[in-house]
Amino acid sequence: MLQFGGTAGTLAALGDQGLNVTERLAALLDLPAPEAPWHSQRDRLTEIACALGTLAGTCGKVGRDLALLMQSEIAEVYDPADAAGRASETATPKGLTPAAAADMAATAGGIAPALVATILSGMMQEHERSASAGQTEWATFPALLLVTSGALRAVADLAQGIEVDADRMRANVDLSHGLIMAEAIVFALAGKIGPQEARKIVEAATRKAIAEKRSLQNVLGDDARVSAHLSGPTLGRLFDPMSYQGAAQTFIDRLIGSLKSGGKRL
Repeated sequence: MLQFGGTAGTLAALGDQGLNVTERLAALLDLPAPEAPWHSQRDRLTEIACALGTLAGTCGKVGRDLALLMQSEIAEVYDPADAAGRASETATPKGLTPAAAADMAATAGGIAPALVATILSGMMQEHERSASAGQTEWATFPALLLVTSGALRAVADLAQGIEVDADRMRANVDLSHGLIMAEAIVFALAGKIGPQEARKIVEAATRKAIAEKRSLQNVLGDDARVSAHLSGPTLGRLFDPMSYQGAAQTFIDRLIGSLKSGGKRL
């Protein structure tokens, strides 16, 4: 957007040709002409800064989640080059390993908010020309752009350099010995004996399963109040995580469809 207003933003020095000169200058520079000069009005710049901060934060969220999933104790995603015993530096097109990419994205997501805040603080400029706020933007905007571009590069490398271990994911789910499926049992049982009684039974069974280091399915299967309404096969199906995905796949399809159609909000 063209910024052209003269000393006080009135174009007074150009007499009655001020607006004509503005339009001609905008055309020569291939920039849209604003409704009025905006030297101390920073709304456009802060909108861009906030969009960049949001993008960096989104990349940081991806990076942090994947970094957690790559931890040795979790190990649900991994670098295939490391798994094959090759040098991990060759795992991604630009030489950024998945672990490093995840750290970079998360770090960028943490840095960006402070830079955005600095640019937002520049909105409080003195009258028609600030003594220092504009100069602050000169240093901050390049830094924000670099942080955001680094986060994007990291996420792109992550998308190309990691693989998912579905078997490990299932094993991690099974570590809870069925406790993760307690909600499914409460809802199924509530339809038979009411929600309050169902919750009371499942909560007691959960405490017993933890204390005795048994699976929740076995504890509930031994409870006559449960077996009277939910047979063994029914209880087994309720404890299968694949049967309790809800609308997850629909959400995924809708998000992908939104991106393919040019949707702006996820």
